Amino acid sequence: MNKIFLIWPLYTVAFYSILFNAKADELNVEDFTRNLRLVSSSELESNNHYESVGQIKYETKNGFFGCSGFVPDFGHNDSSPAYFITVSHAKCSLLIKNNQVFKSNKKIITNAKSPLKVTFGLFADTTSFTATLNVKRILYANFDDMDLSIMQLDATFGHMKSIGTKGLKIAPHSFPGLNKPLHVLGIPLNDLPMSSRFISEYSCQSELPIPLAHNKSQSIIPIAGSHSCLGLQGTSGGPIINMKKEVLGVSIGFLDLDHCTDDGYLCRFNTDGSFGGGKHKGLYQPIEGIQNCFEPKTGAFNLSLKNCLLKTEL
Repeated sequence: MNKIFLIWPLYTVAFYSILFNAKADELNVEDFTRNLRLVSSSELESNNHYESVGQIKYETKNGFFGCSGFVPDFGHNDSSPAYFITVSHAKCSLLIKNNQVFKSNKKIITNAKSPLKVTFGLFADTTSFTATLNVKRILYANFDDMDLSIMQLDATFGHMKSIGTKGLKIAPHSFPGLNKPLHVLGIPLNDLPMSSRFISEYSCQSELPIPLAHNKSQSIIPIAGSHSCLGLQGTSGGPIINMKKEVLGVSIGFLDLDHCTDDGYLCRFNTDGSFGGGKHKGLYQPIEGIQNCFEPKTGAFNLSLKNCLLKTEL
């Protein structure tokens, strides 16, 4: 049976505002843009997986906020709903009720209306592939022991394919082993100039899974995937893909032991209760087995399916 590993929603926009005002001997933007490149639309003929990467973005008085994500391909027919998978943190799961936008204080959200929109085809060299779709509902968002949100778009899977978004397959295993090549896809926001806020790709290697604890005395949480890439604000939720272009998980942040007792930073938690074990690793929420939460014939999302292991009660 496939399993979905669980993880606390871990890094926030506030974290980045602290990070990029850090001292000169600490991490800076150059550390985060190493091995990063903008994706060109000319690559689509042989690499159409880039069109499955989208961005949720909204503007506030403090600037733009949002996250990346992707359309999954579960092998359903064209009439099945289209979905968007991303993270639940960083206000990426805003809801709407009585025309008021709000962020829920519930640990798990199911089947809720949302005002969010997702834009696809954000290539640096052209706008001809750009398409924006409404989020019909947030079907599932876990703020407790995962960093995951599953959204239903206001479109069918067939419509997504008609605009070039064919979806990404889920890898059979979320943890590929040590030093395996992988790519981290996403769309940066405030940390880079406007000319660089397009679909981007990091290339790096996988590292061993690590157990984590949320900062400031939260409970121990299960295992997370790790890699040698670092991510910029806005790229959380973006897919981590292997060389077969299968998704291992979604980006959630990075490990920084120097600051792990501060709010917004991630820590490894040792079995003896101490913090330790390396730093500056990129982290991702594993999504192995998530396809078991969708009806095989209709593609409908269903938490009550036998092999769906998503947590619904606290």
